[in-house]
Amino acid sequence: MTSLTLAACLYSLPVKILFLGNSHTAGNDLPAMVKRLAESDGTNRVVVAEMQTTAFLEDIATNEAILKSIRAEKRFAIVLQGLKMSSSHKYEYDHSGALTVGKLVKKHSSFPLLFAEWPRKDWDEADWIIGQYRPISAATQLPIATIGRAWTPVTKEYPSLKLWQPDGNHATVEGTYLAACGLYYKLFGTSKEPSWKPASLDSKVASRLRFHAKQAVGVVRSK
Repeated sequence: MTSLTLAACLYSLPVKILFLGNSHTAGNDLPAMVKRLAESDGTNRVVVAEMQTTAFLEDIATNEAILKSIRAEKRFAIVLQGLKMSSSHKYEYDHSGALTVGKLVKKHSSFPLLFAEWPRKDWDEADWIIGQYRPISAATQLPIATIGRAWTPVTKEYPSLKLWQPDGNHATVEGTYLAACGLYYKLFGTSKEPSWKPASLDSKVASRLRFHAKQAVGVVRSK
């Protein structure tokens, strides 16, 4: 199927996306945000966003219920988040289970995607986190949504904007929106611009968050 034919299908058929991840994906209902963004860009597409929660991607390899859900049907996209990582950066974990899952979702989605989480507050770890996902990407050819790279430029431009909850790890609504925008652009490209934003977010700020999200996932140049 050519990209033009695929694009036409996206505007006429329900677009099914399965999100597999932990509280970073489930928090503030990130899948619903991606759905609202994708349905607000003027394409008239309908998105069906599903979520299956797991602590770590490695666990999915032995979770028959989630494996059955993955195999149930061919989806437009399956988004994977939750690679097991050392919070101190001192240890390496066995990611063979995550690799198995990555190979499986590649068979059951047109656009499988690895979602590298944002850094913790006051931690310069965005590239380190992305690096943890790179071996999985290299072995499976799954692209990585490098949304974590948006956090530093956004905090510099809007130092009073709270992207993290008090735990310094999980995202606020604003932080989740930033991540959702990165996933939207990585999945659907930049030919259309979504208009949806959380009601609590200023329109100008939302526009800048979308810009930084595009830049972070590598679909626009700096300006």
